[in-house]
Amino acid sequence: MKVNNTIIRRSGCPLPDNEFGIIERIGNLTDNQKQIISAMKHTLKISAVKLSEIVGISKRKIEENVTKLKKLGVIDRVAGTRGYWEVRV
Repeated sequence: MKVNNTIIRRSGCPLPDNEFGIIERIGNLTDNQKQIISAMKHTLKISAVKLSEIVGISKRKIEENVTKLKKLGVIDRVAGTRGYWEVRV
């Protein structure tokens, strides 16, 4: 069933992030953040260490970028440290 976004907007309810909110927020992603997202899409259980090898930046910088991407709603960690990444774009 297709969601009628006009009705949702008029009701004052927020639109689903995976369809609308994220698209406006991700316009200013860095190349590193785009590489992180791409790697997470390819391997959902990827670690920060492996991401740092792929992207070519330190583990700490990966963690900072992951935090920013989480705040933007682009990614989310499902089931904690032994879980996997959910990529919403």
